[in-house]
Amino acid sequence: MSNKCVECGTVMSLMPTDVQAGWKDYKLVIKGANAYVCPKCGHRAFDFADVKMMQELSQALATVPTPPEILNVEEAASLLRVSEQTVYNQIRAGKIPATKVGREWRISRSAVLSMIQGSTATDDSDSGLEQGYMVAARGAGQLSDNDKEVIRKYMRMAGRE
Repeated sequence: MSNKCVECGTVMSLMPTDVQAGWKDYKLVIKGANAYVCPKCGHRAFDFADVKMMQELSQALATVPTPPEILNVEEAASLLRVSEQTVYNQIRAGKIPATKVGREWRISRSAVLSMIQGSTATDDSDSGLEQGYMVAARGAGQLSDNDKEVIRKYMRMAGRE
């Protein structure tokens, strides 16, 4: 490759350069690609090996499927990494908002993700004892005094109470 800039004729220098690329919603920054850079006009010319690597990365991004916004129970279970029965139980308990279409349930991906990000088990009557913890509850979601004492014990051991 010639060391002269095709734009202005100035001698170019080989140096590592960051390159921004992307496909659809994906953005990619390739750091350290070898490029001949013109100090006068800023024109860049890349080595063949780096151009090939950038093309292969772009092609790989082009084959990444866009995840569906509306999920069935199997897809929701896969996203949550739980069994399908767990998803059915969460729907029945009202923890996962879902709509029945015909004989099948449909669940919004964003609802599942927001449920995960905001999942906390809280009980206002006990000074936030269970806040931020998943708790096994008896009956209609109420903790027994024994359950609360066990939780307090482990929170003290963990230095959280």
